[in-house]
Amino acid sequence: MSKQDATISDTPLPSAVDAERVLLASVFIDNAYWDQVSALPPDAWSLDSHRRIRMAMKRLHDANTAIDQLTVSMHLQDRHEIEAVGGWAYITDLDKGVPRHPAIEDYVRIVREKMMLRRTILICTSTLSMAQDQSESVLDVISYAQGEIEKLCEPVMQSNKAPVKAFMPNVIQEVVSDYIAKKQPTIPSGNAWFDAKTGGGYRMGKYTIVAARPKIGKSSFAVTSTVYNCQRGKRVVWFSMEMDRKELSLNFVPYLTDLPNIVCVRPWLRTPEQQDTVLEALETIERDWNLEIHDGELDCDQVCWIIDKEGRRGEETLLIGDHFGLIAGGEKDIRKRYVEHSERIRKKIKPYHKTMAMLMLFQLNEVPREFADKRPQRSDIGESKKPLQDCYAALFLHRYQDKETLKMTRRTNQNLELIRGGGSPGNVDGEFDTKRLEFLAQAEMEYEDQYDPQKD
Repeated sequence: MSKQDATISDTPLPSAVDAERVLLASVFIDNAYWDQVSALPPDAWSLDSHRRIRMAMKRLHDANTAIDQLTVSMHLQDRHEIEAVGGWAYITDLDKGVPRHPAIEDYVRIVREKMMLRRTILICTSTLSMAQDQSESVLDVISYAQGEIEKLCEPVMQSNKAPVKAFMPNVIQEVVSDYIAKKQPTIPSGNAWFDAKTGGGYRMGKYTIVAARPKIGKSSFAVTSTVYNCQRGKRVVWFSMEMDRKELSLNFVPYLTDLPNIVCVRPWLRTPEQQDTVLEALETIERDWNLEIHDGELDCDQVCWIIDKEGRRGEETLLIGDHFGLIAGGEKDIRKRYVEHSERIRKKIKPYHKTMAMLMLFQLNEVPREFADKRPQRSDIGESKKPLQDCYAALFLHRYQDKETLKMTRRTNQNLELIRGGGSPGNVDGEFDTKRLEFLAQAEMEYEDQYDPQKD
């Protein structure tokens, strides 16, 4: 055996045993993960024991039987394969150390990449054997290697390829549906100017960034969107990393009563009559709103798991992250955390492009007092532009200050710095409603013949 052959045979083939174990264990945690796990071909599993367990899961799934440690173990025992996978103990311990909410797509990608590397090594080994044998022509050897590599890459390339004849009928149908509905597939924000500029609000299957400096009113913008949609029967899910659920609930009350926000959130300012009004409003929210709030410290695994759970409901849902940079886990540097988490969350939302949109509140750095009256812009996001590259739209909020007292006035500016898929950036001055803490700005027509539903 040549030195080169020995090197190939002695080197362990690429594998991700722990990632395979997480994928198998995830099916025990939730059988809904089976569709994603089963998409991996049999040779994606580097261990024979994992291939046997995966095949047992498939047989149980095909028989409409629950997949758990007990059913899989009994199935393998009946087929006299239980010892071949390491016994009952291996299957029982399979989910030890596995994240509570595994990022399935990431683990599937890792296992698939290792499989493709193993296949590449086998192709190269066969090519090397043909070249050393010298019974084939040079061109035949090269042609074999080229053909096998192309076959290996074809599934990956095909997943993102579609001829125009295949997809155009669906595109035409969607264009007709959008025109009939007179709107893009969006969830409204409740802000007239933003909804007019974006063709309806938050785009389905995407996330929108609303950014501002501290204490400007990012959360207020999201509260407006929550009230607007909940009062129209839509589902809203909050990831509240700043306010607890009681504080957040009290911020909804001014929209349901004639009480100002300051009275709603500060109990020592309320009269007995106002206290009764607040309680009635909270009971209305409890009875009528389709709202879910997750507060406290949340890590990205938890957020992604909740998004996946909500997506499988198939119900039109607005997700709100307040504020996005406080999602725990990953890099300590908050700017790098924005990048890391935005990519994962974007991938989670994308499959549910017909039912789900997300609003991410993004906090910009505070500026010295002498520059506080300067409107924020895209460059204030920081060095990394990844969140902006992945989002559908980016809206920057600003409140002007009185130059003498340096106190914020009611005058505001909404600056749409970025919008994709139609529409144009722009900005507008408006007012800040200090009673509800709401940004107000009139919708504007962008061209003379633009459709106006109020004329119908």
